[in-house]
Amino acid sequence: MKGQYEVYQEKRNRVIRVLSKAQDTVDDERIKSTIGGKIQQLEKDKFIVSVFGHFSNGKSTFLNSLMGFGREVLKEDEAASTATITRLRYAEEGSDKCDRAEVIYRDGAREWISIEELKDFVARNKKRNVERSIAEVVAYLSSAFLENGVEIVDTPGFNSTYELHTEIALRQVEESDAAIFLFNCEKPGSYVEFQFLKKIRKYMDRVFFVMNKFDSSSEGRDEIQDLYRKMEALGIDTAGRKIYPLSAKAAKRGIAENSTEVLVKSRLPEFEEALSCYLLGEENIKDRLYAPLTSTTELLNQGKAFIKEQIDACSKEQGELKKKIERK
Repeated sequence: MKGQYEVYQEKRNRVIRVLSKAQDTVDDERIKSTIGGKIQQLEKDKFIVSVFGHFSNGKSTFLNSLMGFGREVLKEDEAASTATITRLRYAEEGSDKCDRAEVIYRDGAREWISIEELKDFVARNKKRNVERSIAEVVAYLSSAFLENGVEIVDTPGFNSTYELHTEIALRQVEESDAAIFLFNCEKPGSYVEFQFLKKIRKYMDRVFFVMNKFDSSSEGRDEIQDLYRKMEALGIDTAGRKIYPLSAKAAKRGIAENSTEVLVKSRLPEFEEALSCYLLGEENIKDRLYAPLTSTTELLNQGKAFIKEQIDACSKEQGELKKKIERK
């Protein structure tokens, strides 16, 4: 997966160099500024991957394994429900930011905490009203998955008694390049999960279905078929859509033991490959890299046409002046 992202980064850097060269060749400050904005946007470019699901579906274990951690970096507690947006971004190991998180409050205040304190600021607890007081938390971690421009967003766990959690999650779907919807193989498909899926129908092309904890059943085969039937009965489009059964717990163990066999059996690599192919697919790359080049070319063509009009106007004025001189 890392290699594919490196190829994308190389292409992105080539586009940035082309745009920078174009910016250096123009004198028009408006065009120069517009191209500069496109360069900055590409330099900050990230793949936003958001994770959704019921609070008891093992999201933290899944995120730990997805980022390549064989240990409990993000607190794994099925009794605790994530109550605000948590962004996971890359930080080089040993840097000041690594294994720390910035809490951004709704009143604009900011605070830095250790990764060990994260749970108290992102999950519902008696110490603070997380939903009402905290806008989001940005955690910085050393992960190869995050190193390549990926930002993972952990969203509030669905809970029918806390509708605000679902509202926060709904707003995040639109901002995501890809969405991972995590089901629990032990109890697949709750009412609140299906209601959420019905609300995001227009974004379904970017949603990946994952069936976690399949190790506790017959590889999730019966549960997956049952889930398909339930979604189809509720009018949720499943045509051509795959549900990826995996065991985040087994994947984490495989990473910790450096066991390829255990990791492959967990099926996490299969899902990672599918996610990578989607993020780096032709349409996605076209939107990210071709679009800035196309719009800049159009901008330069407009500038060129404007300069030609000025030259033509000057030539006309020069011709008329010459005639006047000749008449004199």
